[in-house]
Amino acid sequence: MALNNFIDRIRTSYKDFWTQIKSARVKGEHELRKRFMEKVIENGLGYLKECINTEKDRTDIWLIDNPPPSDKKSETIVPTVAIETKDFDKVEDRHLIIHKNQALSYAIPSATEYVGLTKL
Repeated sequence: MALNNFIDRIRTSYKDFWTQIKSARVKGEHELRKRFMEKVIENGLGYLKECINTEKDRTDIWLIDNPPPSDKKSETIVPTVAIETKDFDKVEDRHLIIHKNQALSYAIPSATEYVGLTKL
């Protein structure tokens, strides 16, 4: 039952994201990323805002398991998930391997469990 609720929440949040960017004709990687974080990562996956970092070492989105203590420096935060986002209008399929390697380069060995590459 819990798995079905999670899947439904993800589907609904992604649909909300897609509807919002299409109806508002959102353009640009930064605006797409902002709405993706709100709709999919926060609402769908249930991450707290404090557990979402952006533009860390050129990685578009870093997700961490727990909010960092206020005295911890941002450069010492290790992501559980690293997501590289790309704008649909600017990415050609023939360059996909370059972007894949770029996303994988953000992983921190023995710390980052997942790496994602999105073509928003």
